[in-house]
Amino acid sequence: MPKPRPTRLALLAGATLAAGAAVGVGSASSSPTAQSAATRTVNVGDIYFVRSGARNPTVNVRRNDTVRFRWVGDLPHNVRVQRGPERFSSGQPKTSGTYSRRVRRAGTYRLFCQVHGAGQQSMTLRVR
Repeated sequence: MPKPRPTRLALLAGATLAAGAAVGVGSASSSPTAQSAATRTVNVGDIYFVRSGARNPTVNVRRNDTVRFRWVGDLPHNVRVQRGPERFSSGQPKTSGTYSRRVRRAGTYRLFCQVHGAGQQSMTLRVR
């Protein structure tokens, strides 16, 4: 006896379930609180972080997010952790380009520009 052919609706339903499983929709391993990591851009300008005139601004991100520092001024700057759960630095001062860092440890980070010092150019990074 010949096998019955699947209907278009059955094929569509199967494809939809397969696609949902591939991205974790409705599967047991999917977590309702899981969120994808984001990228947050912080401007590094002439004696400021974030925006001109900002004095010690605070930027909030989630654990495993990437913070992308983007040089927008004319003066040389770098980014360095003064205090925090992890230490990192963008390296030698520069006048253009970007530096990205994925933050894996929650806590409060105090960042500053080594050229201008914490008194003139600093910010707080809070990682939840």
